[in-house]
Amino acid sequence: MKKLKEPNTFSLDFLKIGMFLLGISALILATIALHAYLRGLSRDTTENLFFAYCQQGTIVIHANADLENLYVYDVNQTPLCHFARIPKNSEDICDVSSINSTTYLISVDSFKRVVTCAELTQKPLLR
Repeated sequence: MKKLKEPNTFSLDFLKIGMFLLGISALILATIALHAYLRGLSRDTTENLFFAYCQQGTIVIHANADLENLYVYDVNQTPLCHFARIPKNSEDICDVSSINSTTYLISVDSFKRVVTCAELTQKPLLR
């Protein structure tokens, strides 16, 4: 008797390939999540103490943490405003419209941030 040739035993099993690709993608996503978590832990806590911006000659300070003894200085280190305490998630303002400067320094303890006030030379056109 003659033996019949066996058919090609190599078959592409799409279910196994799909599971392999899902495993690889889960591993990549877990690595990205771990990296983001560890990067968040290593951030300096003073990075986001407050946010400040200037609008129409007024510096607006938004406190992300309880702030004590916050000072606003002009470019000559002359104190313009002093806030004894700004509670967390609240805002306070410092009027700088009468000061002949566009750059100001905001200081809390040893943390400092610079704020600039850009003056509009002309009113924007509304369309």
